[in-house]
Amino acid sequence: MPPLSGRVAVCVHGFYTNISDLALLGGHLASVQQAGSPYYDYVIGFQYTSNVPLKEIGTALATSMQNILGPPGITQVDVYAHSMGNLVSRWAIEQGNGTYRIGPLRGGGHYVSLGGPHAGIPLGDLSIFAAFVTYFPTETRPLLMDLATNGRNGPPTYTTFLTDLNPANSLGPDYASAHYYSVSASNYLDELPIGPPIDFLYYLAVPPSGVVDDGLVAIYSAQNPVLGRESQTWYAGPTLDIGHHDLVTPTKDPRTNLSSFDVIDQLIASWN
Repeated sequence: MPPLSGRVAVCVHGFYTNISDLALLGGHLASVQQAGSPYYDYVIGFQYTSNVPLKEIGTALATSMQNILGPPGITQVDVYAHSMGNLVSRWAIEQGNGTYRIGPLRGGGHYVSLGGPHAGIPLGDLSIFAAFVTYFPTETRPLLMDLATNGRNGPPTYTTFLTDLNPANSLGPDYASAHYYSVSASNYLDELPIGPPIDFLYYLAVPPSGVVDDGLVAIYSAQNPVLGRESQTWYAGPTLDIGHHDLVTPTKDPRTNLSSFDVIDQLIASWN
């Protein structure tokens, strides 16, 4: 890869997918114009395999970007992440690999979360978790264990990842300058075939009525106040009536006629 310069968008895909899952998002970001010219000079992606703990993947992202995002010609870095990629991205931005982290994002850059499970998933009960993991390949279990909590906003069940990522009573390293944004979805029926059974597990895990979710991630987790401890300007963004994977497509909310791409365009316009 040649040395990058100008504005750079980094895209991080979600759980058990690959960078091709973000082809529409990347294409949209590359097409955004400002004053007749492309807003981004480069749109790049980070691909990972969903078979190791999230800390390892986040560390790998920080390490891989250390040289890529180092050239002095880069004026701004924005990160767009979907689903599990948000936890990977936040680890790389806020924690890094021990010697380097992506944050603070160059040039007052921005982090945009699309359906991220920032407070995990409330499926830590042994029987519910056992049912949950049957919907995914066996090798993904280390990541799923990182996500499990005892109920809504409860303590982590199996690992310390969420505690380490979201320390209580502590502000993030870039709290005063970080620009965080979050978008969520709410239509589990649009996330077929997995949405309805996952929604039922949420119903069992959070009595008496479950949670509102997009077929994989609950709104309370995607729009969780833990983000407000990392960025003092964060506030809960829009929730669209679409499915989880629709967040990285131009699928529009039938109520508002807005897609996540429209929301991104509005954000970019507000940055300048």
